[in-house]
Amino acid sequence: MIRTPPLDSGCSSIAIDEMDLEDEEATVEVPLKLKRSISNNFPDLAVVHRKARVTSRVTDSQSKKEVEELLEHAAEWNNLMACNLSVGDSFGSDLLQKGWPRKPDNIPNVLDELESEEVLSWSTISTPGSMRCINAGLKSSHVEYDDFLSRERALQLLKEDTAAILSLSEGQRCDNSDISPFEMRTAATVTFEEYLDRINAKCHFGAEVYLTAHCLFQRLTMQQLDSLDNERRWHVKRPITLFHVHYLIAALVRVSAKIVNDSIHSHEYFSRVCGISKKLLTKLELSLILAIHQEGLNITTECLKTPNIIHQQLQAQPSEAQTNAQACLHSSTHETSY
Repeated sequence: MIRTPPLDSGCSSIAIDEMDLEDEEATVEVPLKLKRSISNNFPDLAVVHRKARVTSRVTDSQSKKEVEELLEHAAEWNNLMACNLSVGDSFGSDLLQKGWPRKPDNIPNVLDELESEEVLSWSTISTPGSMRCINAGLKSSHVEYDDFLSRERALQLLKEDTAAILSLSEGQRCDNSDISPFEMRTAATVTFEEYLDRINAKCHFGAEVYLTAHCLFQRLTMQQLDSLDNERRWHVKRPITLFHVHYLIAALVRVSAKIVNDSIHSHEYFSRVCGISKKLLTKLELSLILAIHQEGLNITTECLKTPNIIHQQLQAQPSEAQTNAQACLHSSTHETSY
């Protein structure tokens, strides 16, 4: 039996709008799968979706079918990586071709995504290789380990750039249909920085999860456009507010962990950590996948270097107010010359 990190007694005090904890257990018993898997668990997500009968903007049968096909495609892609087939510059296949150490086949090492009534009473050996990317160097044929950031730095980049995206979104209408599923009815009782710190403390993710979440967040909300001075700058294509950011963080971290990690926390445990219901967590995952599927879910080794680059560009980029002031000055100077 794997015992996940205990939840503190103040769990209910950080509820994020949809809390449905029936009890205040000190620990959460996590059931295990009967077979070892290197899947990113997207097929399980589809099963959970059908099991929970999630109510979301995906209402018509055709849209639901498209979601399931999208999840199935993600699973097939992952299976190709599992077979060590050549699938381009895939983050997963690069790792697998490096021969990462794994447990023996007779020892299950994947936390169950489906809440089963039965909890297997098997003992499990804990080794550093039980989760692919934790306590291990990320290596590939393109990027050396030193090119990647520490977990603390990756988490800090995600916090600072989330604040930057919120700042760039100020004054813009947040009525995009892709973002609306993440809007909370009431304000959260914790800041998004504290929310990320809680997830980090309870789930012990590696830097690669936060870097992946940063990449997906950037794809979802940002784009580079030419400005008046012919310089390319970051602009918000899907504005967000503080009423969106907590749900987005929960979905981004969850989906990112499924993309890059072999082992994931159970659906129940992660929903408790995030202070939301299991049903809502499923809805948020699916909403994120739907919103971002045009931009793509594939994470390459090169992608994991972009958060630091984007952060530097955002820090060097003048604010919208400064840009508008410069534009007004340029316009008035141009008119005076006539």
